Amino acid sequence: MRHYTELADLRDEVLLCRVFRHAWEVRPFYDDDVRPELARLASSVRALRCTRCGHERFDILTADGRHRHYYREPEDTQHIRPVPLQVLRAEMIRRGFG
Repeated sequence: MRHYTELADLRDEVLLCRVFRHAWEVRPFYDDDVRPELARLASSVRALRCTRCGHERFDILTADGRHRHYYREPEDTQHIRPVPLQVLRAEMIRRGFG
């Protein structure tokens, strides 16, 4: 069962990722990064990591030209229930980021 964090308790870097989206940077790809069933289909993989919150994203191009995404969350990931962007922005401003 997923645990939800209250908006006021979100870490700053998680809040910023919710407002501005992730700050992806390309990083080296390692064979064990992607689930084996996806790795078998891949003709190429691009590995990305968010510089703020640590989420990882793998863009996979399959041999037949399809594009797939696979995400991996850090163990300490905080989840919140859906919140309108205006509410997230107000929280960011309340914290002094705006």
